[in-house]
Amino acid sequence: MKALDKFKQQQIFKDSFWALFGSIIGKGFSLLGGILVARMLTKDIYGEYGIIKNTLFYIAVFSTFGLGFTSTRFISKYKKEAKEKVYTIIQLTRLITFVTSLIMALVLLVFAKQVANFLEAPHLRESLCITSIAIVFNAIDTAQVGILSGMGAFKVNAKNTAISGIINFILSVFFTLKFGLNGSVIALVVAFATSCLLNSISIHNILKNFGRSYVNIKSTIKELLAFSFPIALQESLYSITHWLTVSIFVKFASYGDLALNSAAGQWQAIILFIPGVLRNVTLSHLSGNSNNNLEHNETVNSMLKINFFSTFVPFIFVVLFSRIISSSYGPTFSDLPLILIISVSIAIANCLSNVYSQEFISRGKNWFLFWSRLIKDLAILTIVSGFLYYFEFPGALTMVTVSLIIQTAYLIALHCKYRIDHKKRNI
Repeated sequence: MKALDKFKQQQIFKDSFWALFGSIIGKGFSLLGGILVARMLTKDIYGEYGIIKNTLFYIAVFSTFGLGFTSTRFISKYKKEAKEKVYTIIQLTRLITFVTSLIMALVLLVFAKQVANFLEAPHLRESLCITSIAIVFNAIDTAQVGILSGMGAFKVNAKNTAISGIINFILSVFFTLKFGLNGSVIALVVAFATSCLLNSISIHNILKNFGRSYVNIKSTIKELLAFSFPIALQESLYSITHWLTVSIFVKFASYGDLALNSAAGQWQAIILFIPGVLRNVTLSHLSGNSNNNLEHNETVNSMLKINFFSTFVPFIFVVLFSRIISSSYGPTFSDLPLILIISVSIAIANCLSNVYSQEFISRGKNWFLFWSRLIKDLAILTIVSGFLYYFEFPGALTMVTVSLIIQTAYLIALHCKYRIDHKKRNI
């Protein structure tokens, strides 16, 4: 009990609480809004809405250029070591994000017709044009969240996230009723714009405690871009890997296997919700104490414990009720229970790997992360493709089994690398 009470007094616990609180409120209202939108639109139109959101998501990965994590790392580090550099980092992060997202938005705007035709839905051209505006606001919002995380303003960020989630809910219902599909897309734009406005006000208020002059602009730009480039490659790798996974199922397995994998993936995503929310908290604290090895190591251990227990509890729930969960998908998903259990097992290894990933980012080892992740993803895709092509193994079961083995090996490798680096710093 004493250990628990001591942990509750730690700032990392308080920051984790506010990060979770804001996300639960914001995501909860967004989810509720999504359900109501689905009820108001027909099945086919809601599917089109899903395509548009996925398009936004994949483009957003490229448009942010990894500056969300980058800003968190540098601001957390320099607000203690070189306070005068914080203003420069914030303004340059905003500028670079705006420029890169604007370029991606203009590309989508110009080629909206071609993208719509590729999706075999020419009538979505107008919706895609509206989406291009959302790309800019979404990218800026991501960078702003990174800035606020670097400042340690998790309570402020929680408030902004909750408010924008509620606004998104109200606007989604209203605009969808009024304008249909385009109304739903407009609601996304306005919600992102509102979040940007709230975050801008918060950043402006926080900056009152810092200088407002630029310092070493050229060197800072080089520093930010050099750091963010491998992160951007990692985020892009995620999108490419997801697309290749779908392609493997379509080419070497079946749509039924793809459905099983997608259903299991939904529950994996649910279990990884809390660790995902806490990534910025982890990076902020690790970057802030990067020069204090003892405190740094304690932060790593604390976040490993938080991530493990936040995934292990829902993991047990899914394992115990796997058959009931599977039956809710219908009789055609009779093969799902085992796949589901293996999939949520991956989530535990994944969430622990994320802690080590944030630790390496805080130390500037981004290229190591990129190459190690590339090797991991290539290993999964290559081995799965080989088993499905040469041996005709069950697609979904093969994918989750291989993924579990490789992800576990990846976790062990990251842990070993962390321990080696930790020993070197203490010599």
